[in-house]
Amino acid sequence: KNSKGYVELNDGYLSVKVSEKNGGFLVDTVEGDKLNKSDNNKFLLYPDEAYDTSFTSFRVTRDGKTKDYIFGRNYTFLGLGQNDITVTQTSESEIVSTWSVDGLEFTQTLSLVDTKAQQHGMVYITYSVKNTTEDKIEDIQARIMMDTALGYQGYAVYMAGQADGSYTSVKTERTMRGSEYRHY
Repeated sequence: KNSKGYVELNDGYLSVKVSEKNGGFLVDTVEGDKLNKSDNNKFLLYPDEAYDTSFTSFRVTRDGKTKDYIFGRNYTFLGLGQNDITVTQTSESEIVSTWSVDGLEFTQTLSLVDTKAQQHGMVYITYSVKNTTEDKIEDIQARIMMDTALGYQGYAVYMAGQADGSYTSVKTERTMRGSEYRHY
C-alpha cells in the first residue's frame, strides 16, 4: 500500500481515486468544461476521507438464505472473515479491487474511457461475483449508491449497460433485473 492510502487514475479531464482500505471511490474533474474554467477541480461525487459516501451493496440469496454485504466493508464481527481487499492499478486507465467475504469474491473495476474516444470524460464501473463455496447461489442483486456533489455546477449522466450492448440513461432510482442488465 502506498502512503496516500488510495490508487488514482487521472487522464487530464477526470480523476478517480480508489481507497486501498475499502475499495470506496471518488470522482472529480481535473479539467471540466473547456468554456468554463470554474468547472476545473470540482468533485463529482461527495468527498469523504473514509471513501464511504458512494458505495455498492450486494444482496445474495444462497441455499434459501439472504444476506446483504457492502463492498469492502469488514464483516469480522459477524464471523464472516476479515476485510480481504486488494486494490491494483492494472493500467493507466483501470483500477481493479478484489474483495472476499463469506465464501464470495467480488471484483470492482473502475476505468476511464480513452481520451481519444468520443465518450471520453466517462468512468466505467463494473462488478463481478464468484462463489468460492459449494453452496448454490439462487440470486445476486447489486445496488450502487452514488452521492453526487454537483449542486449548481452542472449535471451528470448515468448509463446502465444492457444485455444487447446498448445503454439506458438512469435519472432516478431504478431496479433492473434479469436480461435488462449486462451479465456474463
